[in-house]
Amino acid sequence: MAAASVTSMEFLLGVMRSDVADPKMRLEAAKAAAGFIYPRPKEGALGDSARLLEGRISHDWSEADAVRLKTLRSQCWAALSPQEQAERKDLDERQFLVHEQRRKATMTAEEMEAEEELRRELGL
Repeated sequence: MAAASVTSMEFLLGVMRSDVADPKMRLEAAKAAAGFIYPRPKEGALGDSARLLEGRISHDWSEADAVRLKTLRSQCWAALSPQEQAERKDLDERQFLVHEQRRKATMTAEEMEAEEELRRELGL
């Protein structure tokens, strides 16, 4: 392949996949290629998933939280004290947010676009 016919992306992917290139160079090529595929949003436009990927937010969820939520869910809602009801609501919400953030962090750009299109179609 002639050098003039190789796009920037093809070059970066070639370096990234090379068996002989220095690992640091391969990593830098991967980072640069990711910038072509997943451009960073403007600073003011970061959504929760982008902030999660950048490590700027996270919702903590521990095994103790899971056990506590299971215990609260095993009881009748009316039998819970107002404090326990509030705790269960908080745990349910945190569990959902953690699940959503993990799901979105593993989505491809195409999957995110398809989901956004579906939300628009449904009016969400």
